Amino acid sequence: MNEAMSERLIRRVCCNYIPVTDTKKSAEWYVKHFKFNWNGEAGPESSAMLYMREGAIFLIPVKDRKTLSFLTKGEDGSDFEMFTINYEVDEEVIDSLYQSLKEDGAVLTDLIDEGICGRSFHFRDLDGHKFSVVTPYKG
Repeated sequence: MNEAMSERLIRRVCCNYIPVTDTKKSAEWYVKHFKFNWNGEAGPESSAMLYMREGAIFLIPVKDRKTLSFLTKGEDGSDFEMFTINYEVDEEVIDSLYQSLKEDGAVLTDLIDEGICGRSFHFRDLDGHKFSVVTPYKG
């Protein structure tokens, strides 16, 4: 393998596409909880681009609801519904984000401390997609 090919070619994921049944309602929910930047444009059949500090999510309208998660085996060998996006947040905001989602009635797991792997929880958005939130790795 030549030297240029041994370098990592992909810099980062710049955009994730998320199917939603109501683009405007979903965009407002993500902006409320995650403080994404959004221009406010979204019609019944149009998409919405929401910007994070780095990268973006693109909410794409769909007619039938399908979640992005899939089943795998958990650490104990039982079925585990895996999330497809793991959002990283600063340590100082994870508690307030968790509380905001909880107060809004979002489906959440407990907020847990995984030591050097950071603190984390899983949540579901308005369309039932399972995602994870984690603080930076401390190792």
